[in-house]
Amino acid sequence: FELTRLLLPIMRRTKAKGEYKSKRVVMVTSYGHTFIPDSEYFDVKMMPFNETTYPSIYQPFKRMFYPYAVSKLANILMAKELATREQEITAYSVHPGVISTNIGAQRPGATIWDSIAHHASTIGTKLFWGSIPYKKSLSQGAATTVKCAVWPKWQRDSGKFYSDLQNGDHISTKRAKNATLARELWLHTE
Repeated sequence: FELTRLLLPIMRRTKAKGEYKSKRVVMVTSYGHTFIPDSEYFDVKMMPFNETTYPSIYQPFKRMFYPYAVSKLANILMAKELATREQEITAYSVHPGVISTNIGAQRPGATIWDSIAHHASTIGTKLFWGSIPYKKSLSQGAATTVKCAVWPKWQRDSGKFYSDLQNGDHISTKRAKNATLARELWLHTE
């Protein structure tokens, strides 16, 4: 969010050129935002999440997935609110898909224990994700993000959630479509 906010003054001053005639922000998110059921209480004022603001985060499932789900929901909501606030800027949120990568495997400062953990994780990932028929290659995973960034026909769809080269709003949660929650999150993070 902070990078987007820092770039907003520049984007506002910049004139859109070329055949695309729009200034765009694409926020990468995930269907992982659905790990927070619409039925569960959620308040943006609880962010950042910790044992004081959200005690049940320390339940095993929530400890693993809740922070990820919240960050992905936040990206969707921020794109939605950006689209509302900035009529001259087109904003999208994109789920790239399930993509098998070795991201972070050779980061600077990695220890032998990190390497062991990575290889154990890679084996687990291959066992878990290996049989998923819709796993994408890197280029397939990038396709929706790139299309949002440049395709003229989607210019009028600011604030939408995309996946698999199409509008994914129909599969998103009610919470992710909540304009009031998007506005509250924006104000809370200002």
